[in-house]
Amino acid sequence: MALDNKYRVHEVAKDFGVSTREITEILTKYRTEPKNHMQVLSDEELSVIFESLTQQHQCATMEDLVRDLRGRVKQYAVTNGTRTAQERKLARSGLGDLFDGVFISEVVGAEKPSLDFFRPVLEAIGPYDREELLLIGDSLTSDMEGGSRAGIPCCWYNPKGLPRPDRPVIRYEVRNLNQVREIVAGKC
Repeated sequence: MALDNKYRVHEVAKDFGVSTREITEILTKYRTEPKNHMQVLSDEELSVIFESLTQQHQCATMEDLVRDLRGRVKQYAVTNGTRTAQERKLARSGLGDLFDGVFISEVVGAEKPSLDFFRPVLEAIGPYDREELLLIGDSLTSDMEGGSRAGIPCCWYNPKGLPRPDRPVIRYEVRNLNQVREIVAGKC
């Protein structure tokens, strides 16, 4: 089932916790036509933004974390977007082959934060105690909200130290991905 996903500059900026200006500056480096905050982004433009921002926000540390935890805990990627774009991002980041499974909204047929996204994910990963799960993400609107709705303990990756909202429910907050090791150690 294909979803007609349309992400605008301001939505991507909000999800990454950066200004729309920062997003447009990234695009200007790689594009000849500047984008305003309401324009829809292509999959290619989303990939450029993702790669640029993850390089700035400890992507190597993320790969190290996933590698370190591999075999000790099951790890799954849950992501919104098209299958093509998300698989490309995972491959380029070096994370694609490290996860025990990948759930992409286009394939699942619903987007985070909808329970229609999380229900089939939870069903696919098999028997579990929700308290043993941990959703780690940087987006308040899709990751933390979705995990909270699904009853999954959430860990907000907040490298910029943005103010923590009352909602959605966030059990853990980290500014450095190395802090996730401590949380996982306490859950094992």
